[in-house]
Amino acid sequence: CAFMCVSLEFCRDNFQLLLTILSCSPTPHIRSNIIIALADIASCFNAVIDENVDHLYRRLSDADPMVQLNTLSIIIHLTLCGKIKVKGQLSEIAKGLTSSNTRIASITRMFFHELHQKDSNLIYNNMGDIFSCLCAAKVEQKDFDFIMKFLFTFVTQDSKRMTLLDRTLSRFNTASDVLEAERIAFTLSLIRVDNE
Repeated sequence: CAFMCVSLEFCRDNFQLLLTILSCSPTPHIRSNIIIALADIASCFNAVIDENVDHLYRRLSDADPMVQLNTLSIIIHLTLCGKIKVKGQLSEIAKGLTSSNTRIASITRMFFHELHQKDSNLIYNNMGDIFSCLCAAKVEQKDFDFIMKFLFTFVTQDSKRMTLLDRTLSRFNTASDVLEAERIAFTLSLIRVDNE
């Protein structure tokens, strides 16, 4: 990892090996150390990490809480510093809001507050994707409800709420099952629009 930080060629030649070790190592300390090293590599060769960012997000679901926590901390740091862009992975981070690990839940809440401060449209722009990913991941109903309630606190403008209302209503036509329809209905109940 240290050599990868000083040579782009060496980094590209060995990056897949590093990712293989990350996904296959039975030792949490090794996985955790690789996650930390990925932050250093991102500081030097941002594009390499950006091309493989899904491997980083997968560690949020690691079996070991230490690896999860380190991954979350690194993702937050890299995102808020602009080293990686939030694309379709906010739902993976949002799952941390309901973690039984109080540090993970607390850090996740802090991240969304910081993200909203940095760009007030980012959470709003990703609400549809977050909804879809949480439904596809089949998170428990109580977790889904908690996550959506929390995220809707960041959508404060009536014009944005109206847009979300329209988009959410249109999802009824494509709901794949009763559970998704129930989640659409719950999400609609969260959208409050002032009547003027």
